[in-house]
Amino acid sequence: MQINFLKKPYSSQGFTLIELTIVFGIIAIIGGVGFAAYSSFATRQKLDSAAYDLKAGIEEAKHTAISRVKPASCGTTTSLEGYNLTICSGGACTNLYTISPVCLNANPTPTPFIKTRDTQILVTVDTCNNPLIFSSQTGLTNGSCRILLTDTQDSNAARTVCVDAGGNVT
Repeated sequence: MQINFLKKPYSSQGFTLIELTIVFGIIAIIGGVGFAAYSSFATRQKLDSAAYDLKAGIEEAKHTAISRVKPASCGTTTSLEGYNLTICSGGACTNLYTISPVCLNANPTPTPFIKTRDTQILVTVDTCNNPLIFSSQTGLTNGSCRILLTDTQDSNAARTVCVDAGGNVT
């Protein structure tokens, strides 16, 4: 009988505990980095979306005022003065903004258009006449405005929307 000293007396199929621990550790590190990057991305997207919605609302109020579209709720005997854009600021608000026509002697008050917002976004109106009034004669506002949008879970994540007296949005 021959003895083969080159053959191992045990089978080497499978992985050792050390190899498995290293592989799972690497997977956990990659997953943690990926989750942190996704969370930051989701916050930025949420703020960008709210800023875009606010800019679109400001533009809509301005263009509707300039076009002098008078809603039926104003009545036929009243004149359209412009459109109000009321920005809801503070933590208790669920609306981002409200657009409503300004009609002289309108009875009942015309129904506004309301845009809701994500509850994780805090809106702060700074140095602004609130509501912004867009004149139907000129399209100009009653002053400039700076609006700060902040994530309630990450105070470092913020977007700023500015409106000048000409109604231009940046």
